[in-house]
Amino acid sequence: MTKDASSSDVSPKDTPVRTEPDSARPFDELTIERLAEVMSRTDLSELRITLGAHSVYLARPPAGPLQVDTHDLPATSPARHEASRAPARDNGTDPQSAVRATLYGIVYLTPAPEQAPFVQVGSVVRQGQPLLLLEAMKMFYEVQAPRDGVITAIRVEAGQEVQVDDVLMEIGDHV
Repeated sequence: MTKDASSSDVSPKDTPVRTEPDSARPFDELTIERLAEVMSRTDLSELRITLGAHSVYLARPPAGPLQVDTHDLPATSPARHEASRAPARDNGTDPQSAVRATLYGIVYLTPAPEQAPFVQVGSVVRQGQPLLLLEAMKMFYEVQAPRDGVITAIRVEAGQEVQVDDVLMEIGDHV
């Protein structure tokens, strides 16, 4: 009796499964999946690991990701990110008025290319209103107004790279 190739004489347990990370690429897909599992089982919101010249940064923002169609967003080059990385830290900002980044990412001030910005200086905003998008790990997160007020300053530019706790905007009291 002969068996053809479609016969099921090879069980899933006989199929090789890689259980160790690839040492040439310390942050391969398997390693990143394992790190994400650790984050999901714990209350970690951020994880940054560096091994030699390789590093990985994982972040879980307080709010869920906003689903955005990425092919409609403008492409930005790494060189532009580096050039536009201006310090957005305090600079004497009133803590009550500051809207801060909750994760590392790239700033998008418009909901889509060729559309008006979410807000401008002088815009009256309500708590929960979208102010901008942050792109992190190919996902887009909506930054919302923490309170009612008026936008008094926008401290970032489109395409700018921001770090956790950078000041993005300032909201003053509505007069």
